[in-house]
Amino acid sequence: MKKLSMGLIAMALTGSAFADTLKWDFESPARDKEWLAWGTKQTDEATPERLAEIVTYSTEKPHEGTHCLVLRDQLSTFNPYMVLAKPIAILPDVHYAFAGFVRSNSAVAEKFKVGIEAETKDGKFLGWVAMETFDTSREWTRFQVKVGELPPGTECLRLAVFSHTAESSNPTATGEIFLDDLIFGEVGTDGL
Repeated sequence: MKKLSMGLIAMALTGSAFADTLKWDFESPARDKEWLAWGTKQTDEATPERLAEIVTYSTEKPHEGTHCLVLRDQLSTFNPYMVLAKPIAILPDVHYAFAGFVRSNSAVAEKFKVGIEAETKDGKFLGWVAMETFDTSREWTRFQVKVGELPPGTECLRLAVFSHTAESSNPTATGEIFLDDLIFGEVGTDGL
């Protein structure tokens, strides 16, 4: 009970989502705003219109339901990625995981990366506590990343998905990856 109370207090102080089990099926347009483009800058190539299309909603062959999320990289000068807009308040000594389904409609987007970063309650970056690279496919494939050791002072986690990796044969290539039925929660619950 003490852990739950501490977590609720942390959630109230930070305005963050509480790390119960969080799910995103992208069937509600209002929830799509929970994911946003990160690592972007406006350049001659990266116009406001192109930047606005990095994270979008799609009806093209979702995993389940009628919609999925698309991480679109149309830029050759840098590779943007997407993050969960609000960090997730966590409980100490609990093991968490982030999972979901991904596919690509392009052979160019051959790999993608999933990361989880640790933050303080005031948003200070403490480090990446998980970072894994996965192959993409034209068919839906499940991925799962487990949170590693947390740095001292970690009170929140932020989820991130990268459309390309430095290990790709062409890290500045363009491409799209589709994401659906994402879930974050304690390891051992609700399919994690």
